[in-house]
Amino acid sequence: MVVNNGGQVTISGAAGTAPSVTSFTVNSGGTLLVDDSGTNVNNRLGTSTPLNLAGGTFTLTGNAAAATNEQLGAIKVQNAFATVNLNKGAGGN
Repeated sequence: MVVNNGGQVTISGAAGTAPSVTSFTVNSGGTLLVDDSGTNVNNRLGTSTPLNLAGGTFTLTGNAAAATNEQLGAIKVQNAFATVNLNKGAGGN
């Protein structure tokens, strides 16, 4: 389980994956960034991993040269101020 109470947790790069994490909780002031802008790695997070947004932000940034795919488990918004950002890569992916 990863709990982010503030700051940013970034998953990126050629080896940046977290498939064995059992859940992510992003509290107010925290951000979980899955960044494929440099190296595209599909499914960096586990396909059944729950994402609990308790006032925090989840951001997925795509790649300019390849389609970016990410699967998660259930997404729970536990606070009305949670944010989800989906940023396409420069190539539109």
